[in-house]
Amino acid sequence: MIDQQLMGTVNVELAKKVVDYLNEIFETDPEFIGVMFSFRVRTNNSLAAHPSVQVIAHDGEYSCRLIGLFNGLCGVYGDDHQTGPIGMIVDDGELQGFAVVDPSSLVRTEKR
Repeated sequence: MIDQQLMGTVNVELAKKVVDYLNEIFETDPEFIGVMFSFRVRTNNSLAAHPSVQVIAHDGEYSCRLIGLFNGLCGVYGDDHQTGPIGMIVDDGELQGFAVVDPSSLVRTEKR
């Protein structure tokens, strides 16, 4: 059972559909999807302040990956806005697929 306090504004059913879709694309062309999800693009302060898109700060600039946009579509866990319901499965630096994140397994870090 998912802890309702951790759920925040997450649409778990939508996240499951997105994960199924992404895994279908991954199975069809893993190189394509791996490259698409590896790019980090600089963003402005307005997007960094968005309530659900996952954006990181580094050296005074903000950036986002495609996974941050998909997570923004589905929502965030908790009120720190750092983690969405879609996770990338990576083994030895290689993308292996996607999964819905179990909020009970999250490790909290400092707010951005």
